[in-house]
Amino acid sequence: MKLRDYQEICKAKIEANWRKGSHKQLAVMPTGAGKTVLFAALASEFTRKNQGVLVVAHREELIIQAAEKLAAATGIIPGIIKAGYKPNVDAPIQVGSIQTLARRKKYPEANLIIIDEAHHAASNSYRQLIAQYPDAQILGVTATPQRIDGYGFEDLFEKLVVGATTGQLIAEGHLCKFKMIGGFTKLGLFTPKGRDFTIKELERAATKIKPEDVVKCWQDYCFGKKTVVFAVNVSHSQAIAEQFQRNGIAAEHLDGETPTGERKAILEPTFRTPSVTNGNY
Repeated sequence: MKLRDYQEICKAKIEANWRKGSHKQLAVMPTGAGKTVLFAALASEFTRKNQGVLVVAHREELIIQAAEKLAAATGIIPGIIKAGYKPNVDAPIQVGSIQTLARRKKYPEANLIIIDEAHHAASNSYRQLIAQYPDAQILGVTATPQRIDGYGFEDLFEKLVVGATTGQLIAEGHLCKFKMIGGFTKLGLFTPKGRDFTIKELERAATKIKPEDVVKCWQDYCFGKKTVVFAVNVSHSQAIAEQFQRNGIAAEHLDGETPTGERKAILEPTFRTPSVTNGNY
């Protein structure tokens, strides 16, 4: 697996910090920059030294993606720690669901802990996980190093490693240009200053945006294109999906409780529904 130049630079920064004694690092790279490829390359360095690796994520898609990249980078088929998957406790690389690890309270031996989507790492389940590995190298990776409560990550990570920016990756041809469209303008929403919305504030804001408004925005700007709509919570997602369906537009609701088989069928590349709505994970 050959890394791009900016991935090599980020990898070198992380390894340099480890050599200096910074055991807990947070690496920031934009969506599409190849965070999974980066941490797979780092994991291969540990497996070459017969050291164990644990990758932790909170969604099935991230777990499967990580397992595939790790297998390609290391030649090792990782074990998967998640309900519904047969365990392989002898594999030196384990990819686990944070929910399953927290519930079972059985943590595999590992010298490197990688936390995917590490902006979730402030929760108790991740804190308990990190506490199990006082001597391991801890690497969090994320595209959005922000917490909903407005606090930082200083109590979890010692170093922040910033990779390439979105602008740089667009200029180099690794990412395509994007358009940002303000589809809803007269909502009179309360906007917090210096922090993100809380979940409750988002739920109140969602009541200002009717499902029919979402459908109209889709018809105006991306009619006929397969689309993912991120909703505030499950009920909001279900209402949006139903509104698309009432307008004769195929749509499916998807959330963290969707059964594995149904989830895979919805997300298959051959699935031609132009709108798939996601509830809050």
